[in-house]
Amino acid sequence: MRVCLFSKYGSSSNLLYEGVRQGLKAHHLPYLDININLERNEQSPHWISIPTLIQKNPKPNDKKILEKIARFKPDLIFLLQYSGLPFLFDHGESLRKILGKKGKIAFWLVDLAEKICENKLLGSYIDYFFLSNGGQIKDYQNLWGVKNIYFMPQGCFLAKKFPSPKKRKYNLGFLGRRQNDDPRYRQRNLILDSFKNKFGLYESDKTLNIKETIDFYQKCKIVIGSSWRNDVYLYSSDRIFNVLGSGSFYLCSYFPGIEKLFSSHFHLVWFKTIEEGLKLAEFYLKNDDKREKIAYNGYVLVKEKHNYEKRIKNIVDIIEGKSSSFYGYL
Repeated sequence: MRVCLFSKYGSSSNLLYEGVRQGLKAHHLPYLDININLERNEQSPHWISIPTLIQKNPKPNDKKILEKIARFKPDLIFLLQYSGLPFLFDHGESLRKILGKKGKIAFWLVDLAEKICENKLLGSYIDYFFLSNGGQIKDYQNLWGVKNIYFMPQGCFLAKKFPSPKKRKYNLGFLGRRQNDDPRYRQRNLILDSFKNKFGLYESDKTLNIKETIDFYQKCKIVIGSSWRNDVYLYSSDRIFNVLGSGSFYLCSYFPGIEKLFSSHFHLVWFKTIEEGLKLAEFYLKNDDKREKIAYNGYVLVKEKHNYEKRIKNIVDIIEGKSSSFYGYL
């Protein structure tokens, strides 16, 4: 299978782009990586604008991009996140001609839309839609008209080995932006501030590379996690996988369906209220052996089920008709 990627060369804080390339290389799948924003001289669309694309807006360089794709002769055009959607909207018919009858177009969205608007034209170009939450699958099927939508969360980047407990310099840590001007993150910030006020919190809002991300997590005895919404079925950011992949202990807000992926107090620990979370943090800070054992179990699990090599195999198997399910469930 020859794959044409529309991505951003890993320029986002989301590590999906590099993970996909790692997975393709692991399976020896040749790929053409097109930085579609750079080549079209446009900004990546904000996720709110995506469902409302209604007017085609071709760019001066689009002919060269289509010619480049045609020369590569892909079997699959694979869109990662939002960047390639305007190009697909503008040139869906041309891409179909390049692919021929057997070629496919797939879209992997690792985000949670606040609102999904109808866009059947955009959906008509997408053969396979991979979504990082299970709660919005039916909405996209109804509003975009895409039949083949599958739950497919982000993968993880693995530390080469499980870290020594001696590396844990900080009690609690959090890596990510606070988004203080965004009301969607009010609850998450309340949770983080509650932990910070009681235990202190080692924080960073910088965009870190893979090595730096793993190193950050390994310095923490406990990493705190909470998404902007914790009530959507199977929705979480890639933090849950990357923390475990680094070999660190993850204490996170519960979300529906998490028990299909992990066991609490075995792979990680979840809480349903702030008060419960604070008590759990206090307990596991006092019990190093139990905390490190859970961190190790989580590391082993994501190494087996949640690395990007496994994600790409899962996606390719679905596209090739070898599977119709997600491989990462317990």
